Amino acid sequence: MSDRFVITEYRGKLLSFLVEDGKAMEIRGYDECSVVGNIYVAVVSNVLENIGAVFADIKKGVSVYIALEEFEKRPKRGELITVRIIKDAYMKKKAVATTVLSVTTDTVVVSTDSRVGVSSKISSEAERDRLKVIFKGALGSRNYGGIIRTSAEGRDEKELEGAFSEAVKSLEELVKSSGFATAYSCIFSEPSALVKDVRELKCKRDIIVVTDIRDVYDRISASGMQAEFYDDSNLSLMSFYNLNKLMERVLSKRAYLKSGGFLVIETTEALNVIDVNSGKDIKGSDREESLLNINLEAAEEIARQLRLRNLTGIVIIDFISMKEPSHERLLLEHLEEELSKDFVKTVVVDITKLGLVELTRAKQRKPLSELLS
Repeated sequence: MSDRFVITEYRGKLLSFLVEDGKAMEIRGYDECSVVGNIYVAVVSNVLENIGAVFADIKKGVSVYIALEEFEKRPKRGELITVRIIKDAYMKKKAVATTVLSVTTDTVVVSTDSRVGVSSKISSEAERDRLKVIFKGALGSRNYGGIIRTSAEGRDEKELEGAFSEAVKSLEELVKSSGFATAYSCIFSEPSALVKDVRELKCKRDIIVVTDIRDVYDRISASGMQAEFYDDSNLSLMSFYNLNKLMERVLSKRAYLKSGGFLVIETTEALNVIDVNSGKDIKGSDREESLLNINLEAAEEIARQLRLRNLTGIVIIDFISMKEPSHERLLLEHLEEELSKDFVKTVVVDITKLGLVELTRAKQRKPLSELLS
C-alpha cells in the first residue's frame, strides 16, 4: 500500500497528513500568507547600534529586522539592500530577514554565503566528499556556497553536475537582477510551502497525493505533479481517513498506548515535557521486562507525537524508571532509531542525573496547537 499525503482543511486551516501504512504519522500546517523565502529590494529605515539591529522597509510601512552584524559597513537610511525573509512577522514582532540570498532545489541550497556543507543525514564520509567535489565544480570561481541536501545522496555524477550548475546559475541571475530592481520590488517569490512539501515527498518516495480542495489540486497540477481529487459528497476526506478523531487526540494533553499506558504532554514557552505512565501497578518477577516494553512502546509513540504536534525546541522525557542499565541503553537506542525517521532534525542530548531524557528538535514550522489557536 502506497503512502498517502492527504491535504484538506480543518477549522479553516490548511493541513496535510502524512499517512504511512494506513497510520497518520505527521501533520503539517500551512500559513498561506507566509513570505518566508521571498526576496525583496528593501529600503533601510533605521539603524539601532545599541541593540545591533537594522530595520528596512520591504513595502511602505512594512519593515523587517536584520542583524547589524551581517553588514561590513554600517548601512545608511534610504540605502537600498536586498534581503531574504527567514521568519514571518508574529503578533508584535517584525519579520526577520537576512542579506544572504539563496536558491533552493531538491538537491541543494545555493547561497551567497561561501561556506559549503552537506546534510547531516548523509553519514558516509566518502559520499559527503564526492558531493562536495561535484558542488564545488559547479560553483567554479564564484564566491558562493550552500548545503547539499539528503536527496542528492547516491545520484549520478552527471545528473548532479547539471542540477547543481542550474541552481548556481539561478542564484547568479537573481543577484544580478537585484542590482537593477527598484525599491520595494519582490524579485523572487518562494513557491508555497505546500507545493514544496509535495515535490520533496515525491522525490523521496512513492507517494499518492490526495486533496478535496480544488485550488490546491490545480496548484499541484500546475507545478507538473500528479494528485488525486477527492469529491465524494457522501463521505468527507477527513472522515475517510478517520482524521477528525486523530485531531481530537492530538489536541489533547494525553496520548494513549496499546499496553494501557499513556503519555502526558505539556508545552511551555521554554520547553516541552513528556511524562510516561504505565497506567497500572506492575508487580511480579517480570516487572522490569514489563516496564521496558512499556517504555519501548512509549518511545515509538513519542517520536510520532513530536511529528504530529510539531513540537520543537527542548523536549524533556520522563520515562518509567528501570533498574537495569542495559534496559536504559536499549531504550535510548530504540528512541534514536525512531527519531531518525523524522524529516526534522532531532537529536538526543543525554540522560540527566534525575533520569530524564533530553532531546532537541529543530524549529521549522509553528506547533500545531499554535497554528490552530
